[in-house]
Amino acid sequence: KSEKLAGSGTESDPYRISDANDLFKMQDIINSTRVKNKNFVLTNDIDLSGVSYAQLKANSVLPGTIVSVDKVSGDVLPLTISFTLDGANHCIFGLNITNTGSAGAAVFGYINSTSVIKRVAFTDITINTTYENAVANGAIALYNNGLIKDCYAGNIKINVGSEANSSVSSKKINALNLKESTGCVAVNTGEIDGLVADNVSINVAANKNNIGAIVGLNSENISNVKAENIVIKTGECDAIGAVAGKNSGKIEKATADNIRANVGSSSAFGGIAGINSGSVISCVTSGKASGSALTGGIVGKAVKTDKNKVTSNVKNCYTFLRAEAGSSTGAIIASGESKHSNNFWSSESCGRVMAYADGSCEGDIVRSLRYTVLKKGTQKVISKASLGGKFAGGSYIVDTTKPISFEGEAIGFNETNDSVIIS
Repeated sequence: KSEKLAGSGTESDPYRISDANDLFKMQDIINSTRVKNKNFVLTNDIDLSGVSYAQLKANSVLPGTIVSVDKVSGDVLPLTISFTLDGANHCIFGLNITNTGSAGAAVFGYINSTSVIKRVAFTDITINTTYENAVANGAIALYNNGLIKDCYAGNIKINVGSEANSSVSSKKINALNLKESTGCVAVNTGEIDGLVADNVSINVAANKNNIGAIVGLNSENISNVKAENIVIKTGECDAIGAVAGKNSGKIEKATADNIRANVGSSSAFGGIAGINSGSVISCVTSGKASGSALTGGIVGKAVKTDKNKVTSNVKNCYTFLRAEAGSSTGAIIASGESKHSNNFWSSESCGRVMAYADGSCEGDIVRSLRYTVLKKGTQKVISKASLGGKFAGGSYIVDTTKPISFEGEAIGFNETNDSVIIS
């Protein structure tokens, strides 16, 4: 194929990417100071099944990736060195590589502050990393400092081995100042909005930090994201979460559903963030976690800043994550000091008698809503006057002058003047 892409790069006539060869051509255009317009669009699903790790390792801008902004140039000239990729709801799929070096591996490398990736589905991607000291491990990107908007990650597998390797990472990798991190996006210092991650599996042998299904290490903004059907298995690692391994930024309106986590006993695991010194707001979690001594339905461990200030803040969250092991007592926050308010949990689902490490029990859904379990063939008479209640500083009232509705299969429901009968 020609080294040129179809299109002129303007918003109305973006460069058109129709196959894997075109995807590789993006990088030279992005990093050129002679090209003004750098808008790209996917016109087909992009099959990466024929791409080898040797091709990624040969990347002169950031080894281990297909497309990357040069960090030095991109940070100095953000209005010139940048790109916008509109996936138009197409897929980038099929990448299956084994990283045998200590560099990271992902489709995209560095995404600088003025770059945008939107409406792209990343599916059927497997990243195998042989050595435990590989700096960062991702699927979508190693380092996002820009905007990832309304994207999808499905059937993602990241496996990190335990072999020792004394080789030193390249200067290009070191220039990113990457901390140890593993996730669909290894490090986020930008914004991730509207990402859905479904069927993500992360398996890390040991001795790694900052492991998350969506982001390994987050210091900025994650919002409106969903992590569904997440499987995480690790040895003795630190900071493991279904959304972010470690969070010092803001995570808002995140859902982590059907979590299955089995982590090392010394690890800190959270349904949203393993270790948190930032804000976690309006999030919901469910599933099961085992192995860790510190397992929280929302946050595993809250930590202070370097100036010894309590900055962790968890509010307006719900958790139904069951902790099947561990010595910690907090269903919402397992350990550490944190601000917290208006959170809800289920002592029945979570298997914990306290919501927080400080011993408080705000928002026990089981107690406030009075769940009733009926055996087949039995019935329960419930006084209407008992249906009101208080929870987490609020209250709810049932208007007994109006009919009470109830829906359910094979369940009988009858109403009298002062009670309801469920059978």
